[in-house]
Amino acid sequence: MCYNYSFIESKLKKLEVRLNILNQPSLFPAVNPNTFTISGFSHLPMPIITVQDPNRIQAFKWGFIPKYATFNNNIDAKKIVFAWNSTLNCRSETMFEKVSFKDAANKGKRLLILANGFYEWHTLENGKKYPFFFELKDQEMFCIAGIYNQCINPITGEEFNGFSLITCKASPLVEKIHNAKEENDFRMPVILPKNLEKEWLNPDLSKDNIIDMCKPFDDNLLHAHSISKLITTPRVDKNIPAVQDNFQYPELVHLYATLYAMLLPT
Repeated sequence: MCYNYSFIESKLKKLEVRLNILNQPSLFPAVNPNTFTISGFSHLPMPIITVQDPNRIQAFKWGFIPKYATFNNNIDAKKIVFAWNSTLNCRSETMFEKVSFKDAANKGKRLLILANGFYEWHTLENGKKYPFFFELKDQEMFCIAGIYNQCINPITGEEFNGFSLITCKASPLVEKIHNAKEENDFRMPVILPKNLEKEWLNPDLSKDNIIDMCKPFDDNLLHAHSISKLITTPRVDKNIPAVQDNFQYPELVHLYATLYAMLLPT
């Protein structure tokens, strides 16, 4: 699953032209323009574009608070936080049926999540985990498929729009790195090819069209490298450029060789 990604505002211009974003008001300071890493569990507002307003970038919070989380108006803070954290990712195969997501999915509340990279972890047999950063080879900003809903935080009374990042079966490259199985399945974010970004915002898409668009991204367009464990170091500022820097681990030498061979031109 995907719980960390990156948004760098300086990479936004080409995407704004590509998606015909017009007269964009400033998102800042609502959104940090240099979000080198964001954890979904922080539920901070991040830049998105919705089906309903396809020519404007807005800031929505990561994660839903499903209506069932109020538990018949019994406000249990721990259960609400658990429900909110459980909606950071949405499996493409079940979004039209699962109770947390079916309302948004069936009502066509789709959006684009703007990102320039995402993070996943490789796990060795001894249980040790090593972080990797994924980005496009051209280092441009890309769009991840998502859905959204209007939410009310029953603890604070705050009304907000929350989004969930859609995942699909992992590509071979992502599977090799992000190798921790969840229900015997490997996952990755649904990264939309540039020619399908606007189509994802088409309000007339059928359910079959939507599911068909949720496919693994082309590995030939992806780059991945291991990074230091700064991203998981407690009580330090992780939101700095160095969090994305290449860092080599001697114990991953065999993995590096495999990844190199996978990415050789055929």
